[in-house]
Formats: sequence, C-alpha cells, structure tokens
Amino acid sequence: MKHTETTVERQRKPSKWVAIISAALLLLAIIASILLGVKTPKSSVIASPSGKITSMATVGEDVYISNDNGEIFRIDDHGRVAIEFDLHGYMKTNNMISYDTEGNEIVTKITNVQTETNSDNIWAVTANRYLFRLVEKDDAIEVVDYYQLKDGLQGLTEKGGYVYILETDVNFGWLKKFDLTKNFSEGPVSSGHLYLATRAGQTVTLEHAQNLGQVSFEIIEADYTEEDSEGNEVTVKKEYAYILHTTGLLRVATDCTQNKWRERYLERYNVIYQEMMDNEFEARCNEAVANLLADNSNPSDSDRAAARATAEKDVKNIIGINATKAASNQLVDDFPDDLITDDEDGDGFKDGYDGRTGVVKVKHSTFDYQAYNAFMPANSEIYRGAAYIANENKYYIVTGGGKIVTCDATNQEVFGRKRFNEALTHGEADIATPDGSSNAQLPYMPTSLGSTFFYDKTLNVGYVTYENEKMVSRIDFDSKEITFTAALDFHIQSLIQSTDDNTIFYTYTNVYEADVGELILRMATTDGREIQTTLETLYTLAIVFAVCMAVVLTFALLCLFRKGFSPKFMDVMYGVKKQWVIYLIILATMSLVGLFCFYPAIGSISLSFFDYTEQNPERLWNHFAHYKKIFTDSKILSDFGNMFLFLASDLFIALLPPLIFAFFLTIMRNKNYSALTRTLLFIPGIIPGVATTLLWREGIYGMNGVLNTFIGFLTGESSRIRFLIDPDRPWLVKLSLIMMGFPFVGSYLIFYGAMMNVPDSYYEAAELDGITVIKRFVFIDVPLIFAQIKYVFIMTFIGSVQNFGRTYMTETADWGVKTPVHEMYLLINDQGNYGQASAYATILFIFLFFATMINMRVQTKDNQVA
Repeated sequence: MKHTETTVERQRKPSKWVAIISAALLLLAIIASILLGVKTPKSSVIASPSGKITSMATVGEDVYISNDNGEIFRIDDHGRVAIEFDLHGYMKTNNMISYDTEGNEIVTKITNVQTETNSDNIWAVTANRYLFRLVEKDDAIEVVDYYQLKDGLQGLTEKGGYVYILETDVNFGWLKKFDLTKNFSEGPVSSGHLYLATRAGQTVTLEHAQNLGQVSFEIIEADYTEEDSEGNEVTVKKEYAYILHTTGLLRVATDCTQNKWRERYLERYNVIYQEMMDNEFEARCNEAVANLLADNSNPSDSDRAAARATAEKDVKNIIGINATKAASNQLVDDFPDDLITDDEDGDGFKDGYDGRTGVVKVKHSTFDYQAYNAFMPANSEIYRGAAYIANENKYYIVTGGGKIVTCDATNQEVFGRKRFNEALTHGEADIATPDGSSNAQLPYMPTSLGSTFFYDKTLNVGYVTYENEKMVSRIDFDSKEITFTAALDFHIQSLIQSTDDNTIFYTYTNVYEADVGELILRMATTDGREIQTTLETLYTLAIVFAVCMAVVLTFALLCLFRKGFSPKFMDVMYGVKKQWVIYLIILATMSLVGLFCFYPAIGSISLSFFDYTEQNPERLWNHFAHYKKIFTDSKILSDFGNMFLFLASDLFIALLPPLIFAFFLTIMRNKNYSALTRTLLFIPGIIPGVATTLLWREGIYGMNGVLNTFIGFLTGESSRIRFLIDPDRPWLVKLSLIMMGFPFVGSYLIFYGAMMNVPDSYYEAAELDGITVIKRFVFIDVPLIFAQIKYVFIMTFIGSVQNFGRTYMTETADWGVKTPVHEMYLLINDQGNYGQASAYATILFIFLFFATMINMRVQTKDNQVA
C-alpha cells in the first residue's frame, strides 16, 4: 500500500493524542506506584553489631539484643547502637567463666535476655547457668546482682518488688520467690518443687514435674478460704503462681506450703550425710582397704593408693544410700500427720517420701488443694499460648485447634476443688475476626513447634504464628478483635511490640539467609498491615499498568518522530486486519505455547530469586543468595567443572569416532559385510539407556565385572579396581564415566547417511586428481556433511549438560562426582528446595541458550556464504 504525504499526516494526528493520553496515564501510574510503595508495610533486617543474635527484649521504642559473644546491645529500629555491655568480660573479671579440657577459655554466650513491664530490671541468662539482674544507668548497663541456677531457667516474672523464678533441678521444676531489696545470696523468701499430682482413695501422690511446655507464667492474687482459730471459714487474699502449660495448669501458692517436701528432705539429707561421713567414713575406708589388700602380703605405696581410691568411692556410695534412706524416713517421722508412714513394699523406705525418686505420698485429709492443685484442659485441648488480662482476671488461651477460649483465673468453684486433673471451665472468647464474625476462630492452625503466642502486657495485644504459614495475626484485647492477619516470615522464634504501637521486632530462622539455627532479627511496621494484601495487589497492578502505558507511549512516539515507522506500522495493522483468521489461529497456538512452555520457564527464572521450599511454600526475596552460593561454594563449582569435563568428552566422543566409523563404512568394497557391520553397530543404540548404564556399572566396572575379572586373572584378586567407588581417586571415577559406551559409535548412522548422499562426481574428480583417502575425508566428506555435524554437535551439547543419569544411576555422587543437573534433582527430590534448584536451572538455561544462538548464527553465516 502506497502512502502519500497526506495519508501519513492523517496517521500522525491520532498518534499525538495517543502519546499525550498514554504519557498522562503513565505519569499517574508512576505516582500511584510510588504512593502505594510508600504505604505498603515495610520490614528490614537488623544486623547484630557482633556475634550471632541469641535473644531480644523490648525497651521503650528500642530493643535489647544478646549474642553468643556474651554481649548485650540496645539498638533502635535503624540498627544504631545506643548502649553496649560486655557481660562476658564482667564474668571473666569475676572468675565466672568456664574452660575446656585443654584450659582454653569458653566464650559464655547469653541464652536469654528479658525485661518486665513496669520494671527497670534487665534479666540475662548465660550458657553456664548464671542469672544476672542488670539495670540501665547513665547510658550504661550495670550488674546489680546474680544468681547461679541449678540446671536452667524455665520462666521469670516480677511483681510487687519480688522476682519469681521457675528453674530446673535435675528432674524437677522449682519455683522460687526472691525479695529484690535483698541480695540473691540471702536465699529465696520461699521455694518449692513442682509436682504432677494424682489422687487414689485417701492418698495424694506427687511426682516430679519438669519441662511442661510452659506457655504462661503469672503471679495472681485470688481469694483463699481458710478456717480461723474458732473454726469459721474466712476469705483472705492469697498470692498464687499460675503455670499454664501445653497440657494443663498448675496453681501454686507462692508460700509453697504444699510443695516444700524435697527442700525439707534435702536439708535432712545434707545433715545426715555429713554426720555419716564424719562418723563412719574413715573407719569404713580402712576396713575396705584392708579387705582389698588381704591377698597382697607386701603392698606397695601405689597399691595402697589405688585401694584407697577404690574404697573411698565404694564407701561414699554406701553412705549416700544409707543417708537417702535415713533422711527419707526422718522426713516422714517429722510429719506423720501429713505423710504416709507405711512401708508396704518392704524396701526400707517409708512410703511417704522416696529419696531415690522424689515421689511424695500425702494424706488426702491434710493436703491443701487450694494451695496446690493441677488442672487439665477441657475437651483434651492443647494449649499453645495465653494472655492473662489483669483487669478482667481472665485468661485468653490459644488452643491447638485454632480457637481462642477464656478461663476465669480466680473462679473458686474451679480452683477450690479437692481433687486433681479436673478439666478447666472454658468460655468462648468474644474476639471479632476481620470478616465480622465473633467465633474467635483463627484463620490458620497455630504452630506446634516453638513459640506460638506473644503477648505484650503494656499494649494489651498479642501475636499468633501459624503452622507452615508465614502469616501472623494481631489480636487487640482492648477492642476484642483480630486487627489483621499479614505475612511476616516463617519460623518466628520471638516477637515483641515497641511502645510506639507501630513497630514490631521479631527473630526467625532461615537456612537460606543464615546458618542453621542462627536467629535473624527483623523490624516491621504495623501500619497498613490490615490491608496489606490489597495494597500489594494494587501496587502490582499499578506497575503492570505503567509498563503497558510505557509500551503504548513508545509506539506513539515512534509513529510521531521516526520517519517511515508509521506507514510500516499501519501496514502491519492492515495485514493483521485483512488476515485476522490466520493471526487468530497463530495467536491461539502461541498462547498455548506460552502457557505450557514459556510460563513455566519464566516462572522458574523468577523463582530463583526467592526462597521457596516444600516446607515453606512462599516466595521470600533472598537478595540473590542462591546465585551467591552457586558461584562461591567450592563444591558447587566442582560440580560445574565436572559438567564441562563431561561436555568436552561427550562432544569428542559424539563426533570423531562416529565420523571415522561412518567414513570407513562408505568406502567398504564388500557391500554385504558393510550391511552386516551397520546392523551390528546399530543394535547397541536400541538398548534402553538405563539398562546400558546399569550394565556398565555392574557388568563391566563392578568388582565382579568383566574388567575386574580380567585384572584379577592377570594380577590376583587383591588388584581389583574400584572404578566408580574410589573416593581417593576421583580422577579414576571421572575417567570411568567418560569411557562408558566405548567404542562410541552412537551417531555414526547420521554421518553414514549424509556421506552416502554425497554426489559420486565429487569422488570421481578426487580420484582423477589423485587425492588420498585421508584428504578425501578431510576436504570432501566433512565439509559436505557439516550441517549434520553441527546438528549432532548441538544435540550432544544440550544432552550432555542435561544428563544426570550417568552420575545418578552409577551413584558416583556419593563419592563426590556429580553435575549441576544432578544437584538440581537432589534439591527438588530430597530437600524440596525449589528456589535453589531454579537458580541452577536458570544458569544452565542461559548457558545453553547462548551456546545454541552462537551455533545458529554460525550456521546462518555458512548458509549465506553458500
């Protein structure tokens, strides 16, 4: 179609309006993208100033973090350090650190740092079981006091100038109450061990309790009914420790009147043991030494020393057993009105207290159930987390089934029962969900591993994390609603709310961002989280719309300012309009190709920039971590080295031997023998590749295979070679893999067919010129079948890079020889790590794409020359 100047000018007018409108819409889309990007909630990683983060605690709008170097830092939401304190240095100065067997100093990491509402204290626990009380003063952190725990800390809370500690003591949990106006060295105000309690008839049995899966530890005042001196019931306030755990609740009076049995026993045991040591140890040792040396008429000093050491050990064990029995029975004798005094099993221990196991048996009539009682969840629920709302005297409990239920913490009808393990009375929490319902059903199942619920007493809000989800729900207990459920991260270990109510800090683990088990600290804003999904969707649409408008604007500007573009563009549009049926069919075909071929490829490339695993099926941007790992890990680079080695050998094997075989077949004079040879050479090609690989692995390379049988026959059985399983000689494993398929005649048929189609006139002219067979091969056959050679080259190139069967089927990967494709397979099949596997796939795709393009370009130039 011929375009006149008038036609061209007529076509330029609508282009001006299209350009103006598309430019305006592009500007609006860019502005909208910026605004939505600013409004979309943000989060950022806060790096530790030194060492690996071990815990965190909030302080106003900032946060305290501890690390494995024994340091504490106060940092703001930008990661700036305001205060730092070297607790390990303090411990070293005060000779509180540990040393290994070689005398080297062990760096004492801080395992936990904690702050309490309405308190200036900072509590820190170290790996060598010290609990430190710290305060911040004059922009510095100071040690106020410290206490050495028995085995570890399970919980800590403050109230009214006291600190209440749950620590472990061998197999027991231990509740201790300390007065903060005194030093820890003065001992606790009261203490008592924790027991699992059951009742059978008139006997209450108390067995040790430890690692209950604590989800809440609170000190609560509640009404307590007791009899006065005249026998009248009076109601008084009593202080209780409420220990809510995954399978129930312990309600323990903090004066520990009903759970001091082990302390009382230990007091007696220590006295009795020392008395026995003072009174009996030397005499028993002398007697034991004499017995040990009875058969030695002339013992040396070393014999006497060895006998003495053995005797002391035996005597201490005997005295320890006797002291255990004596202390147990004395404890029962001291409290005959409370403890069972029988010895029904005849083991010498009165049944009231067993010093070996710590089991206590108390008379039901004397046991105070209001001072110590244990309860189980209603309907066999599992408790995952709880918030105690002080002004309501009520627990809000998150259950394993994803419900929020309530429990009245001061209901005497519940807690005044005279039996154990009765179910707590639950009520349905009036918590409104975002959809407007008030059934207090969470949108997902709470996580069963680690922490599930994080409650902030100051702001009266809580956060719930979920199983196999990166979503987190925020519950406002003032307004009684779930304010938002938004995406943060998987495997959140701790979460705290800043006092500004707009910032949260949380730690999580991610093996693709840090070492296994290492905590990562992230700061996130809460503004806009309730509409986060909507904002992200609009942000994406705004960007897509901006890209579309940019494309339209580009075409409009080309039509306006590039000479000749407008007529060509209009010709294309006219052609499309005229043959719309053909273009519609092509469009439908290309749509299917794009859907089933291009889309998965593009999706794989996109996925390579994210952490996406079978366990965490969520795209998490990882700042090119997969590519960094591939190009910096020496083992992975070794896999690529194997790939290039196999590629070079495969190309050589696929081209040279088959070319030589095909050439000699074409010059054979005996056609019948030639046909037989072609048939015999073709037969290996129809054997399945898996069978061929297994045949080489066991039948040829195996310890009883052809090669080793031959080697053993010639040099002896001890000379057999481990061709594919020799970790000390990886070069032998690689050479063995390369030689598989010998004598390499695989592609000869393609070359033979091409050579047979070469015109005889070329050969006749060559014979007239007296050309040799070798020159004929080099200067006639090879150039004339170059197209087939290039085809075999590119197919072998692609097949070699994609081949993982040789290392997978031969199991050489177990001995350090594998390829990137094999590694990609293992990442998907064994680890479910689709993000890392996609990075491998992307690198191999780019490599193959450019190799293919270069080959096609060379082929195009050859065709143009021809």
